[in-house]
Amino acid sequence: MAVASGQEPVVNAMKQILQKGGSAADAIVAGMTSLWAVNPILLSATGAGYFMVNDGSGTFVVDAMASHPFCNRDRDGPITLEIGMGNAHQSFHFGKSVSAPSCLLKALIFLHQKYGKLPWKSLFDPVIQVLEEGVEINDYRKLLIGIFESVIDEFPTFKKLYSKENGELLGLGDKMHNPKLLEFFKKLSETPDHNILRECYQEIELDFEDIDFQILEPLKIHFRGKEVLLVPPPNAGGILVAHSLQELEEQLSERDSEDFRQELIMKTLEKTMTLRRERVDGNLYDGTITESILGNTEHFSVVDNYGLAISATASNGTGSAVVCKESGILMNNLLGEDDLNPKGFLGEEPGRRLPSMMTPCMVLEEGRLAYLVGSSGSERIRASIVNVLVNLIVDNMSVEEAVEKRRIHFDGEKHHIETEVSEDLKEAIGKEIRVWNRSFFFGGCHVVGSCGNSWKAKGDPRRDGQHFVL
Repeated sequence: MAVASGQEPVVNAMKQILQKGGSAADAIVAGMTSLWAVNPILLSATGAGYFMVNDGSGTFVVDAMASHPFCNRDRDGPITLEIGMGNAHQSFHFGKSVSAPSCLLKALIFLHQKYGKLPWKSLFDPVIQVLEEGVEINDYRKLLIGIFESVIDEFPTFKKLYSKENGELLGLGDKMHNPKLLEFFKKLSETPDHNILRECYQEIELDFEDIDFQILEPLKIHFRGKEVLLVPPPNAGGILVAHSLQELEEQLSERDSEDFRQELIMKTLEKTMTLRRERVDGNLYDGTITESILGNTEHFSVVDNYGLAISATASNGTGSAVVCKESGILMNNLLGEDDLNPKGFLGEEPGRRLPSMMTPCMVLEEGRLAYLVGSSGSERIRASIVNVLVNLIVDNMSVEEAVEKRRIHFDGEKHHIETEVSEDLKEAIGKEIRVWNRSFFFGGCHVVGSCGNSWKAKGDPRRDGQHFVL
């Protein structure tokens, strides 16, 4: 058994469930629901995501992504605020109008019904205990509060969640309490029913459409003798990761100098960005897109003792900053992130899935599961995964080394890298290169890898990553 994900209460919840004889599906339910309480900015019950599932007989994708709404598209427009992450900034949109209908809870119920070993109610013991005790603000949660301070100040219900009784923002060591969310979990633990969220959507004037998850075949490519399984379109992240890997396939060598490797990855990410702008964003719903090209989120990697493995990535966007009064749930803002809405706010047809960058993946070697990989990080997700897969597959690094190594990202205008670069590299690239220390900005890539008859795991320290192996 092995788990890699973000934040200690989340990983502890998954560990408790596995130790009690639970399956990977049970652990995913316990882990995700714990995150809804511990860090709702990253994920809540109204979030969305993808699950890549390998049960020993095959691999499939559960697409639980949100959809563009059919109704109430004339709600008040969003409030746009700029969020600072170190020396970079990204604009997000907030308010009632940026929430999208989702089916994440419905997908979790399905996975438990299909693969669960423990009673549904028992999976909520960890999160109920956390909420009863209060969520302690550690360094990572304090960092997020600081990043979103301008948003917190703008929305009263959001501010109440992250403030003390005297109105000051919670600080290091303080505890966050959400009694309404505690009541919600106690109700949900009694009956696994997606309809428990109906009231939340009514509160934000969005019809509770009966959208459903989809079961899909993974997108498959071969890379350096291994098979990489990714999320297929209309997801955007999988096809872009696949393009980057295929661009790198014949050019990479474990004997590359660091300067050459950095230059190669940077130029490949530039090509992938160009591909996205010219051929992907407007064609994700075209059934030929795969053939024509290939010739604030959390990831969970978990394997159990029953032969089940799940690589799952889910997101609340950054949260809409609207907290439901009756349930304490922070609604998603998946319509409020430009990277998910390349045609602009409400620019896509109602009912269509959002083209997410979330890309949980698996790597097979001679038909056997070798790695579970996925990342948080908004528009940095695809670059994070490409970096780590190259480290694992080309350089044969351990999972710890692969996650720890410096990251490279291209934002469409400039490159970002977690190490100093040479003058020769700057000249070869010809674009601005922004140098960082290891940073939250580059996402959190959590990896579980096979090591003979055992497993290794590594949670990404950039986003409070935790892991364990039993």
